[in-house]
Amino acid sequence: MSENEFLSELRACLAGALPQAEIESNLDYYRDYIEGELAKGRKIEEITEELGEPNVVAHTVITGFKMKVHTGGTFTEDEGYNDPNPGPEITEDQENGGTGHSYRESDQSHSDRLAGILTKIVVVAVCILAVLLVVAVVTQVFTFVIRFFWPILAEILSYLDKKPRS
Repeated sequence: MSENEFLSELRACLAGALPQAEIESNLDYYRDYIEGELAKGRKIEEITEELGEPNVVAHTVITGFKMKVHTGGTFTEDEGYNDPNPGPEITEDQENGGTGHSYRESDQSHSDRLAGILTKIVVVAVCILAVLLVVAVVTQVFTFVIRFFWPILAEILSYLDKKPRS
């Protein structure tokens, strides 16, 4: 992959996810890095392989930007990321570009949303079944009462009908 291909794909992946100034800043950073490594005599293929796929680099940049926005942290080339509100210790896997988990962040939030939706569906289904059960019980009780009391009620009505009125 050439330098221009890498930077174009990176720009496309960052578009819409970051402010334009932040996109340009990151493109300048990666352009300078690639050109610096080329000046050292490295091949472009080595450099882009080391950097990784542009979409993975973009994910890292976006995540870093969100951390900076939410925590007020800063990043400098000399000192790295400076977080005024440090969280849990970062694993070696995360430092090397991994997530530290066997699933992606977006998969986790997607599964959380899906679990919430499924929970609501189950609650609604249980409520509907409960209502149907109550209706069935009430219907059976009403049917029993009518069958049991109808002969008695018929006798009372017959007696009242035959009774002379004063």
